[in-house]
Amino acid sequence: MQNEEGQITELYIPRKCSATNRLITAKDHASVQINIGHVDENGIYNGQFSTFALCGFIRAQVMPVGSSVFVFFATLELAFHFMNTWNVVFAICVQGDADSALDRLWQKKKAEVKQQ
Repeated sequence: MQNEEGQITELYIPRKCSATNRLITAKDHASVQINIGHVDENGIYNGQFSTFALCGFIRAQVMPVGSSVFVFFATLELAFHFMNTWNVVFAICVQGDADSALDRLWQKKKAEVKQQ
């Protein structure tokens, strides 16, 4: 809530899930917020980023236990959509040998996008 001068008067402003538009409460300890950096045509970070907040419900539905955030984006095919649409780069680490196939897929897709 804001007062007449435009200053925020609330002590707590809840976030909303980017996927479901649900409120992310203070007790949702499984929620995550991911900042994805934008790059220019040369692949250099330009200081801008897009923020995505995901509630614990979505993470529980899509992400297997112990998987990386990259697995989540690959499952929803959002990574390639954002990469093609907004020209953003993902600085998300792939975890362990189990994700090596996804890592190869990611490297292949990055190469395809650079060739276009």
